[in-house]
Amino acid sequence: MTKKKKTRSKAFIETSAAIWLLHGHSLQKQAVAKAIHNKNPWSSWFVRREYVSSFIIGLIELYFVIRDEETLDDALIRFSEQAGFRPRKLQLAFRTIHLWLTSQDDFQAKGKTLRRLGNRIVSMLWLFDETFS
Repeated sequence: MTKKKKTRSKAFIETSAAIWLLHGHSLQKQAVAKAIHNKNPWSSWFVRREYVSSFIIGLIELYFVIRDEETLDDALIRFSEQAGFRPRKLQLAFRTIHLWLTSQDDFQAKGKTLRRLGNRIVSMLWLFDETFS
């Protein structure tokens, strides 16, 4: 007699839920975690594309603004001005950079900041794929 393997039900994760779970406020993370408790979270290629186009692309843009400016202060101001009437672009960028940016030694050092941001962008893609594949 073979034991039947117990399978957990799946929980589809859309773009906002993915962002909340991976990068949200602690209450947002708790709400999504509660909703998918004992379920396998998964997402579609469409949602992944939305995540990349709305979230990752903004961080890549921030990376190049920091690279092109003389100081980090100027870069952050320029990035916020370029966002114009797209507050979600700012919201998503600053949702992820505040902790790694200010908690690092030499966070004013442009080269280190660029390397850290590049590493963060790649790790966020890996985290998305690992969590929702």
